[in-house]
This record gives sequence, C-alpha cells and structure tokens, in this order.
Amino acid sequence: MPRDEDTVNLDGNFLDRIPQDIRETFTDRQISAVNQAFKRARHGIDIRVSLPLPGGRRYLVLLMGKEQRSPERRRFERLGQPLLTAMNVVTMATFGALVVFFAVGLVQMVLR
Repeated sequence: MPRDEDTVNLDGNFLDRIPQDIRETFTDRQISAVNQAFKRARHGIDIRVSLPLPGGRRYLVLLMGKEQRSPERRRFERLGQPLLTAMNVVTMATFGALVVFFAVGLVQMVLR
C-alpha cells in the first residue's frame, strides 16, 4: 500500500536508511514492527560523549542496566563481538591502572 511521506514515522531511525521507493510500500503494521525492533532500550546508566582526539573525533559509551537478553542471544552476540580483542585489553588495562592510581592517591591523601 503506497504511503504519503508525511504519514511514515521517520524520527531519525532505521527507516531513514531505506530507499524512499521501498519505504513507501511499508504498511503501518510493518513500520510499527520495525520501530519496535529498533527501539533504543532505557538504561540505568547511559553516558555518551564525543571526544576530540588527534586523528579525529571518537565516541565513548558507558551503558549499564538490567540484563534482558536471553542466554542464547548473549552467546550469539559474543561470537560477533568478543571481549578479548587487542584494543579492549589495552583499554581495560589502562582503565584498571587509572583506577589503581587514583585509589592509591586517595588513600595517601586520607592517611596524611
């Protein structure tokens, strides 16, 4: 069923990346299903920053919330996004070193 561009919910989401001629063929039910599937979850902690670094801007995201994915989905996602990549290990080691550094500094300040 062809649709008027004004009637399609395109609030900066996945549908914006679909060619208009295809998007116009979606029914209300299909659009609702796509919007639901790509709806961003709410997190207890949701910190997103963009950092100006040499070589261009980079973004940093820290999300934390209740785990809602099934064990099967977690296993599947681990295959495509392994935790122990070279850059992740370097990042975790650097973050760990910073935590230890600040903890030692804080203890020294308290003990003086």
